[in-house]
Amino acid sequence: MTPTRVDIIRDDKPIGQAVLEHFDPLMKIASGRFYPSEGYLTVRSVFRKFVEAQNLEGTPYRDKLSEYYRERDKLALSVKMPNASLLSTSWVHIIDFGEFDELSPEDELVLELGIDDPAFFNT
Repeated sequence: MTPTRVDIIRDDKPIGQAVLEHFDPLMKIASGRFYPSEGYLTVRSVFRKFVEAQNLEGTPYRDKLSEYYRERDKLALSVKMPNASLLSTSWVHIIDFGEFDELSPEDELVLELGIDDPAFFNT
């Protein structure tokens, strides 16, 4: 598959773009570098909960992860393809290990998508 640029949208407003470069059709996952826009700052705290959970063990880990998944799914993010169609996904996950409250050009964020549309992997 060739790299694919997608827009990540929340409430009809962009929160960033990604270039999907890694594809796993068997797992129905696509991922790539995420380039946040200003809109990402409105949802960043949700994705940081995933990172916070990585520093915990046992029940606190499971509780923080459950909180993250609940809040992430409530965001109802959508993925817009280059042709402006929406890609059907089961989840949108942004890995954000940035160190500070403000985004830095050095932050390397990664977008992971659970793809529901089997035709996506035929492109």
